[in-house]
Amino acid sequence: MGVENFADMIADETVGVTEEEILPWLEEKGHPALSMDPLIG
Repeated sequence: MGVENFADMIADETVGVTEEEILPWLEEKGHPALSMDPLIG
């Protein structure tokens, strides 16, 4: 979908298992999900 190195942005259990552990990693990687609208309001 045009996101370079997207596979490198996927968090797994080596990164963390809770939102608190994974969120900083996603922010560091510039994960595109962080700029998407929420699915649940």
